[in-house]
Amino acid sequence: MIRKLKKEDAEELFAEIDGQYGSKLVLEGMFLSKDEKRESRKLFLYTGDALPDVPAEWTGIHFCTIRDGVVFPSIEGAEAIGKTASKAIELSREEAEYIMSGRDVVIGEETQAGYYILKAGDDILGIGLVEGKKVINQTPKSRRTRQQYRTI
Repeated sequence: MIRKLKKEDAEELFAEIDGQYGSKLVLEGMFLSKDEKRESRKLFLYTGDALPDVPAEWTGIHFCTIRDGVVFPSIEGAEAIGKTASKAIELSREEAEYIMSGRDVVIGEETQAGYYILKAGDDILGIGLVEGKKVINQTPKSRRTRQQYRTI
């Protein structure tokens, strides 16, 4: 069952996103929550006028999943967050292709561990887990390209 997120909870979510990704997120619409009693829950962004009056698995776009106090944005959520995110890693086109095909990449400089928005030029690719010089792929299997690349 999906429930509308209270205004205070949405503001708390924005504060978590701002702290985690250095983003000044401003969105129109309402957040809908699913799986509130589970360890992780999915949030959807809905921009319609009124919620449909029928039971549904989800409505709107999957914006993020919250698990253990960490916000894991979907690719669409990362697009919104990444517009103003300061905690982002710029990848080359070749590195972006590797990430989108499901592989990890090694970046040039040591970076503080954590989740970062991944960018390639003007494109926002999603998120990646950085450990030292390695970006560990977080692209869902269903969203990966089918191309196979050698490891870099």
